[in-house]
Amino acid sequence: MEVRLLGCIEVDLDDQPGIRIGAAKARWLLAFLALDAGRSRSVDSIIDALWGEHPPASASNLVQGYVSDLRKVVGRQHIQTTENGYSLLIEDDAVDVVRFQQLVRRARSAETAEPQFALTLLGEALTLGAGMPFGEVPPDGPLAAWSARLTEQWVDAAELHAQTLLNLGAHHDAVAKLDELIEQHPYREGLRATLAVALYQSDRQVEALRCLADARRVLADDLGVSPGRRLVDVEQQILNHDPALAVPAVQVAPLASPTMVGRTAELARLQNRLAQTTSGAQHMIFVGGEPGIGKTTLAREVARVVVGDDTVVLVGRCDEHVVVPYRPFIEALTNHVRSIGDDATDALIGQRWDIAIEVVPSLRTARPSGREVGGRPSSATEITLLERFDTFCWMLQQIQGSRRLILILEDLHWADSATLRLLHYLAAGHRLPGSMVIGTYRTTEPAELFEDILADLRTEPQVERMLLSGLPATDLMLLMPSGPLSSDDETASWVFRETDGNPFLAVEIIGHIAETGSRDGVPVGVAEVVERRLRRLSPETQMLLEYAAVLGEAAPVSLLRQFADVVPDVPAALAEATQAGILAEVDHGERQYQFTHAIIRKAATASMSALHLEDLHVAAAGAWASQPRSDRVTVAVASHCLAAGAAAGLNEAVEAFTAAGAESDRTGAKVEAVKWYDRALTRLPDGDPRRATLRLKKFVAAQAAWHWLHGDYGRPDPPNA
Repeated sequence: MEVRLLGCIEVDLDDQPGIRIGAAKARWLLAFLALDAGRSRSVDSIIDALWGEHPPASASNLVQGYVSDLRKVVGRQHIQTTENGYSLLIEDDAVDVVRFQQLVRRARSAETAEPQFALTLLGEALTLGAGMPFGEVPPDGPLAAWSARLTEQWVDAAELHAQTLLNLGAHHDAVAKLDELIEQHPYREGLRATLAVALYQSDRQVEALRCLADARRVLADDLGVSPGRRLVDVEQQILNHDPALAVPAVQVAPLASPTMVGRTAELARLQNRLAQTTSGAQHMIFVGGEPGIGKTTLAREVARVVVGDDTVVLVGRCDEHVVVPYRPFIEALTNHVRSIGDDATDALIGQRWDIAIEVVPSLRTARPSGREVGGRPSSATEITLLERFDTFCWMLQQIQGSRRLILILEDLHWADSATLRLLHYLAAGHRLPGSMVIGTYRTTEPAELFEDILADLRTEPQVERMLLSGLPATDLMLLMPSGPLSSDDETASWVFRETDGNPFLAVEIIGHIAETGSRDGVPVGVAEVVERRLRRLSPETQMLLEYAAVLGEAAPVSLLRQFADVVPDVPAALAEATQAGILAEVDHGERQYQFTHAIIRKAATASMSALHLEDLHVAAAGAWASQPRSDRVTVAVASHCLAAGAAAGLNEAVEAFTAAGAESDRTGAKVEAVKWYDRALTRLPDGDPRRATLRLKKFVAAQAAWHWLHGDYGRPDPPNA
């Protein structure tokens, strides 16, 4: 299920898109819950959101009625009754406003280093809906403040999109978009300043100055204010023909990437394949691994060191949320065309422009001036699949020319079937001589079609796989910041144990240590990534992982099966968690599962409430207690009862602590025995007859501990009481 708030408030179900809820206030309730999906909203806050300061006397009953209406449309499973209200149970990114905000955040972080990518992200964000959040909400209603904030975010994104177009030299495209925006938001000075620059760069200086004069008049007549600093500065720059306003010279290939460490063998292998393309060879290498392992960094490092006159680099990505046929190819071609200018574009693909814009529709906005948009005549037959594939191939060859070509296609595990068929066509037919295609994919994501394509291409000599694993601790040392940590071998070894050498996780943890001076806690970046990965799993698998996280570093299968009452199909849940790269099967004398990275287990528990953790430890103690008796089981039951705190029953905890004390006493761990007996005594109320026996046990163990701690090893242990 997906909820759309940009424009009209609607719901998309798997088999029925664009459902509009009947009553207006029921739609507003859906919007209010969707903006905080997964979290409880009290009835009082709902009433305030729907009616403001003057709710009707029957408001509570009306809310119940609206909830009932919503459940009839979206299903009871999606709207949960909570202790004091209701919550909407859907993923955060199932709400278009959330996806919009995510895309804009990614664009802002990429706008300097990767402007083409930022432009693509902003374009996707702005096409998610009709434009105005809560478009049907009355401007003076209780939800008006929410609508105003989200509208401000939407306009900010639109302004950034226009500015990014200018940064890429696409001033003609920016003018049309800004005209429309200013009509809707006449008092946004930033929009008018950006439009003036776009007009100036389009050799329309008079119109640019008129735009600024209009801004001055509107601000004075309607608001009684003078233009701000930015409008004044832009006007002076135009009058003085400031060189800073010149159309920027855009560089091809967005290749900024983090500094790469290690991967010497993998980098040499890719460079060797690239060298072979000089003689006309074609190579296609699929680089796989878990998230954060460094696939993109490796691919871009290969391209970064060779980009120049003799090598052209194109980059395209697949997206989990916006699945468009041929998306990575279209993005790579469009970004390149936008970066080289109109004349160069006409020289490259002008002779087949009509079919090119049918195959890559985004090229319509990048057409050479004076060329008709039209496309193929209406009488023309539909483009066949072979014509489409040949056109993609021809465009890549035109861009390549006499140079080597590196085509980087990222996140192919999210690729649609059309993209994968085109990839197969290019690989099997050796249709791009002198090229190297590098495709990255996650081994932790289910992608049957992609795996089928890889299997089918296995016999092609120019196609190969490269699987990345974690970096060794010696390489992690190179990620340490300058200062005391730069030569801290012990910290590097600890980071390696926590992350198994995953570069992303390692960088996050090292930064956390450098910032806080502590190894405690979970870095925000790690917590967000882990939470996102866990949310993709089924509810049953998420539940089993919660139990696994509190059971210990490795959980025997026999122990995990004890939770069959809440996770009916434990083997299926384990298989899903293993496929996702969260758990790994190990054999320590019996079948066990452990988290692939210790930091993932830590992050999984860090997001839980204290009460929920206590309940999980109670369940874990019960699971361990069902196992055949051993010293390991005895201590495990006691440890989980201790972690459960007051949630563990009094008698169960005292029995567990006493048994652990006796086991520690028997094995010579006298200090630990004292601690366990003391914990049992702490739980027992005064007057409980068991206290006398426990005090005696504690005294005898403490006496033995004193002798051992003072080196009296020859004295025999006192007999156990």
